[in-house]
Amino acid sequence: MDIKEFNPDFFTAQLEQILSTLRREIERSIPSPTLLQEENEELDNYIFELNSFYYRSFTERLFPFYHSSVQEEVSRLLKLSRQENMVKMDIMANIKRYAKLYNQVKSILSICKTSRENVDEDLLAISREQDQRVVELLYTLKQLENDFINLKALISRINTWLEDGELMFLIKTHPAAIPALQMASSLDRNHPLQADTINRLLVYLAYPAKALSRIQPRQDGKQITGIIEEIRKKAPVFSRTPETETLITFYEVHVKSKINLYLDIIQLSMVNEQPELLNRSISGLENFLTGLIKLIEKASPYTPVLSRTTDLNNMLVDRINKLHADNSNIVKAIANITSELSEAGEPDFDYFSIKIQEILQPATSLLKNAAKELTCFPELLTGLNCEELQLSLLMARIDLLNRKHEHHNEVLKHLLTIVNMLDNYINLLANIRADLERILAPRNISRAWKEVNIKVDRIPLQKGQVFPLEYLYLLDKHLVETHLCQDDQQNNLILHEEGDIFIIRVDELLEEEMPYLVIAQRG
Repeated sequence: MDIKEFNPDFFTAQLEQILSTLRREIERSIPSPTLLQEENEELDNYIFELNSFYYRSFTERLFPFYHSSVQEEVSRLLKLSRQENMVKMDIMANIKRYAKLYNQVKSILSICKTSRENVDEDLLAISREQDQRVVELLYTLKQLENDFINLKALISRINTWLEDGELMFLIKTHPAAIPALQMASSLDRNHPLQADTINRLLVYLAYPAKALSRIQPRQDGKQITGIIEEIRKKAPVFSRTPETETLITFYEVHVKSKINLYLDIIQLSMVNEQPELLNRSISGLENFLTGLIKLIEKASPYTPVLSRTTDLNNMLVDRINKLHADNSNIVKAIANITSELSEAGEPDFDYFSIKIQEILQPATSLLKNAAKELTCFPELLTGLNCEELQLSLLMARIDLLNRKHEHHNEVLKHLLTIVNMLDNYINLLANIRADLERILAPRNISRAWKEVNIKVDRIPLQKGQVFPLEYLYLLDKHLVETHLCQDDQQNNLILHEEGDIFIIRVDELLEEEMPYLVIAQRG
């Protein structure tokens, strides 16, 4: 501090100065008596004059001047003392302001870092959500691929069925082809009762066919008659239930009557001795039976619904072949995009979404057009309709995923903006905190105030740590919020802090700067 120090010799020097002044004035105003003047009266007058002068000088001038000088010096010293105390208090107040500012910066910095961590967690969460959407997209594609593969298998079976030359010949030539196919395709071969009924019918048809195949062209008439009578007497045994009603009706209308007709013709040709008619009738019945067996055996759920033999033409076969080729291309395209999506380390959702849309649009058109053209294949039509519905569901799901992805991009954009803002704040606050630490450093404070003994102790506090034992007295001295310790908490555990403790000494002044604290203590 640049102030004038107290001088203890000031009052003596001032008094000596007054006395010296007084002596000079006496010598100038009152001449000293000579040694020749020995008269008592003159000496008395001199002493009287001298005493009078001393009295007047001290009373009227010297003592008031001395009193004024002393009073002025004492006032000056008292004023300097008050100024020094004010300066110390100002220093203390400034340091406390810096300490409060430091704690505020530390608290805000902690909030920003916590917010940054929360934003990082949010970024990680939306990243996981994005991964989940990609996985959903992948397995949705795999499901679509499986559906089209199943459709491809169904088309392949129909194609194989249509390429069966023997079957196509029977459909065009056999008199019971249409009802036989309709009957067989309407039954469930996995149903025990229906499967048993079909098996009984096939056994019944196979027996006469076998017997007729053994008849020779010039065989004895009695033997032929015996075979015919045995065939006529032989009849299948069916369990008449709602499940078997279709097959029994088919047998009675299309099989039994036809067999009886052939048997009547055979017997009539034998009576009239018409060997050519006999042979044609036996061969016709055998062909009818064997053809019917093949039709029933080759019939399946994907058998077309035919109203006449001309329904199966080359145009229909070409449509099935085209559907098979187009479906194979779609399966290949889905497989390629699925493989690419599976192997991508960080897949671009927008890219794959566009690629999938390029596949789905032609697939939708294909299914709609095929469903209109191939109504005669009920199983295929059902498969096409199901696939069309599945495709609509998939498109809706992908649209939802696209909307989620757009929302994800918006959220990501805002979060990255917040991250950038928080990083700037954290850097700025960290720099301010570092500047405040330098300002409050003991060496820098001592350098700024060399004439004053200043000491600043900072006691760092950290949430989750125990309050320093050597400073526990501060908890009683200052207002601190306390909570009861939980079972797993230590005594004097810091639950929340908004800064550090500062102990500030400025000469004889001592103050503490306490931040807001929450301490866990045992009851």
